[in-house]
Amino acid sequence: MNVRFKWFLAVLLALCLGVPSSGWASSDIKKIVLATDTIDGLVEKDGSGLYVDMLTKIFAAQSIELNIMIVPQSRAYWWTANGNADAMLSARQNEVEGLYFPVWHYDITFVSAMFKKGRFKNWQGEYSLQNRSVGTLRGSNYNNYLYVPIDLQQVTQRIEGVKMLKLDRLDFFLDSRKALQQTLIANAAELSTINFDPQQYQIENIVPIKQYIAFTDNAKGRELAQIFDAGFAKLLASGELEALFIAYNYLPFPFPQNID
Repeated sequence: MNVRFKWFLAVLLALCLGVPSSGWASSDIKKIVLATDTIDGLVEKDGSGLYVDMLTKIFAAQSIELNIMIVPQSRAYWWTANGNADAMLSARQNEVEGLYFPVWHYDITFVSAMFKKGRFKNWQGEYSLQNRSVGTLRGSNYNNYLYVPIDLQQVTQRIEGVKMLKLDRLDFFLDSRKALQQTLIANAAELSTINFDPQQYQIENIVPIKQYIAFTDNAKGRELAQIFDAGFAKLLASGELEALFIAYNYLPFPFPQNID
């Protein structure tokens, strides 16, 4: 199916689902509170980043102010589920309950394993992780995508997991490939103080995962989801979304022009 046709269908779906015709946004929705952890290059503490720019374009077009609350991933879920926030990032379908998902995902990431080169010469995908010490970011739940038993070690910051690899306190550290790459770039100076050499490590993909913005399951959340779907589809169709990914050098672009 041609992706541009899918974009048109997404806009049509949003309209048919009942988003108000006067600019789509309801007059009583003035802001959206987004709870999310920081993601290097994508969501920064100062409110910058690719994902922030993307969402700002979508909601500002409907005169909705985007307010970002930086919290750990697990807290972002509870705040959204309880209505203390309107939405959270990095949500995955069939993994969280009580939230409302839009039609569109905003990115595709890979659960990837980072480890020292030469330590596991016969790489066999996730089977190489079996019964090994494996680190993940607390609240990421990436271990739920594995079919082999592991010795799970959770950390609160990505840089902590990378340092544990250096000290041989972990055999593998799991995260999205893009997040791992961004972490190495953003923390290069700090890592150099412990003689960390990125060239001595490799990153291997395990499984692709669609990333969603998930909303509180109430009237406001459902309307915001419809606004997101319509706005996201317009960014795709206009080429603005791809231009954002290119501007941030966040490639490859996860929405090819044509897919089957």
